[in-house]
Amino acid sequence: MRMTNSWKRMHGAAVVVLFVSRIKDFIFPLLLTFFAGGTGTLFGQEWIFPALLLVLFLHSLFSWLFFRFRLEEQELRIKQGIFVKKRRYIQRKKVQSVDISAGIIQRTFGLVKIKIETAGGGMVPEVSIIALSKDDAEEIRESLLYGAAESVSLEETDAVDEDTAVEKTREEVTYQKKIPARYIFYAGITSGKVGLFFSAAAAIFSQFDQFIPESFYESTVGYILDLSLWFLVLFFFLIAIIAWVGSTVVTMLQYGQFEIKLINKEMIIKRGLLEKKQLTLRPERITSVRYTCNPLQQMLGFWRIYIDSAGGGSEKESFSTVLLPLGSKTMAEEIIHHIRPDLQMEPGLARVPKRAARRYIFRASWMGWLLAVAAAIWVPYGSMLFVLPLLLTWLGWTQYRSAGLAEDHNKLVLQNRLISKQHAVLPKTAIQSYTKQYHYLQERNQLCSITVDILSSSGGREFSLRDLDTEKGKDLLQWFSEPAEQKEVPAD
Repeated sequence: MRMTNSWKRMHGAAVVVLFVSRIKDFIFPLLLTFFAGGTGTLFGQEWIFPALLLVLFLHSLFSWLFFRFRLEEQELRIKQGIFVKKRRYIQRKKVQSVDISAGIIQRTFGLVKIKIETAGGGMVPEVSIIALSKDDAEEIRESLLYGAAESVSLEETDAVDEDTAVEKTREEVTYQKKIPARYIFYAGITSGKVGLFFSAAAAIFSQFDQFIPESFYESTVGYILDLSLWFLVLFFFLIAIIAWVGSTVVTMLQYGQFEIKLINKEMIIKRGLLEKKQLTLRPERITSVRYTCNPLQQMLGFWRIYIDSAGGGSEKESFSTVLLPLGSKTMAEEIIHHIRPDLQMEPGLARVPKRAARRYIFRASWMGWLLAVAAAIWVPYGSMLFVLPLLLTWLGWTQYRSAGLAEDHNKLVLQNRLISKQHAVLPKTAIQSYTKQYHYLQERNQLCSITVDILSSSGGREFSLRDLDTEKGKDLLQWFSEPAEQKEVPAD
């Protein structure tokens, strides 16, 4: 069914979605009132929790009742607000990206959520319609992204044969890439989420004693302490296994069935097992391509690709978009070749000068050396801690070896490392500012640091490189002041 010019409400399931969202936002006050109601002695205190739930439900219900939308002449119009009335008008020419997703509740009712990003939208989406049919979401997406030729059909009935429409869609697909499930699995077992899950699992295990009878706890702990070292090894091994499995499962759910499509001049990214997500954006609006890998992934020859754009991305991913969860270097180069061939990885980087090595090593390891010396003096067996500064010294050396840059008429490449290696390719037209700075110690060694800012969904993103040659910093300042060559992004 095609949308008409009449105002429409979201599907009734939006009330459930809003209610669940409100509960998540107020989870701590709800828990506080729940336990206070069960233990309090004040009259009526037990009604605080259900009253708060009722308020959240009514707010969700009225938010749904007062939210309406309409698509008219390539413009999405929104009116909403219970007490303060708001009207929004989203024009096609302002739209940067359209993100279609489906959480568990939406999928139960056969619905989707659509998020529309506009230029200057900041850190929140300009419009988010949380429960509407797939057909309505596709019509909004086509009208706001493809323009008049497609939007005319919003006023027509379904006169086009379904087989013809499917064939037309097939003809428009110029590139399609499905990421094999094994690479998503590799991303899970090699990701940095393992550390987060390890901390969470350790915290949960540490609270078990609150739920164990005291007599059983004392007798069991006494026996366990006798096991000493073997128990500790087994305990941490168990937590590590749980963290590893949890990290892998979450990654598989988040990035499973990952697919990239290029339809004419639009890029569509689909992913997710439980929550289906679909992001649509234009490749020419990409403002950076970041190739990253942690030390383990680097040893295995794997890369992960993030892109920044003037619209799109999620807060969980620091307002960037994952273009490749994990893959070989060949796969990464193939994808970028079809999406933005002008933003490929740059093999020939100019490294920072050798005299910068000691600065990288000092920054990474000085705190570790102080701690190790203090531990060796005042703590029994503290000399064992000298392993830490040695590892940090090695980290500083790898940071120095990874640092480098390259530039041509249309792009700047900056490569550095904290723990993970990052190879950032920045179109010159996307760079908003360039800063060259140095302090006294750098000036003595003829070194400087640079910072560049680009546009992104969060309003801006900063890239920096430390301790490059001063003359190189001056050359880059001259490079930035020159206009970029205006070249159209090559089409595959």
